[in-house]
This record gives sequence, C-alpha cells and structure tokens, in this order.
Amino acid sequence: MRKYSRTALVSLLAVLGGSQAASSLAADNCRPFDATLLLHMAPEGCTSPVKVCTRATVVSSDPYLAGATWFFSMQGNAPSMGLPETIEPASTLSYAGVVLVTTRNDGTFSTKNIGVFDSSIGVFSQLDRIVDGTDRFANAKGTIFISGSGNADAGFASKVRGEICLNQ
Repeated sequence: MRKYSRTALVSLLAVLGGSQAASSLAADNCRPFDATLLLHMAPEGCTSPVKVCTRATVVSSDPYLAGATWFFSMQGNAPSMGLPETIEPASTLSYAGVVLVTTRNDGTFSTKNIGVFDSSIGVFSQLDRIVDGTDRFANAKGTIFISGSGNADAGFASKVRGEICLNQ
C-alpha cells in the first residue's frame, strides 16, 4: 500500500473539491449585462433609517432588466469613509444599503451593497451583491458595479455593469 504525505492528501482533496465547485458553477446560467439609471430621491415608501432612498427605471438591452424599477434604501453611512479627517475629508461618505429590482414580467431580485460618495464633487461608486430573488431570479447570485455622478436635486446618472447567475 502506497503512503501519501499529509500535504499530498490535502492538495488532492482541494483539487477534488475545487472541481466539484467548478462543476456547480458551470450549472449556473450566468449572463453579463450593462444598464443605465437616472436615480432620483424617493421619499415615498422610504423605510431607510437615515431617510435616504432613490428610485430609477433600468435602461438596458437585457430583456429581463429593461424597464425594471430599481429602488435603493440606505441603511447607514459614515463621514470620511469611517477614517480620520486627516486621511479623508468628511465630505466623502461610505454607505451601505439594499436594492430591490422589480422587473416587468420576470420577478424581483435584491442586493446588499456598499459604496463611497464624494459629496464635494458629486461622484459615487457602489458594489452590489445579489442575495435573493423571486420567480426567474429565485436563488440568483451575482455582482453589480455602479458608478455615477449628480446630486439630490437633479438626480444621479449612473452606469451599471454586472453579472446575474440564475440557478435554473
């Protein structure tokens, strides 16, 4: 009987586990998408603890997302991105929130996100992770990146790029 070192066994298990994980990822139907949003402040229906919500209609060539409603609710924020003002000015806010995307015909999905907004120049960047969904988007996963500029009065013009993985 051949003996294997502990390192060799751990490596073999990692390879086998990795190939199993890769095959489960291959079963997902992942699709990239691009979209634009013009986010406007949305006080109606806003349950944000810090009273910041925005709403937009998704403009995209993706048939599942085109015309969807995008509703963001900020859950908290920190000035200076939580850093001392000697490192980052108080006008740069970090924030966390949730988004609910309601499509016209195919269900909903929700995200949890983090972002950075520089209020002195009106630009932001945000990372969303898809965490839940209904109908076509049940058990969906994915990552969405958003960047944009604007202000609370005129709205925030935003570019969206992401990938949605449907487990169907």
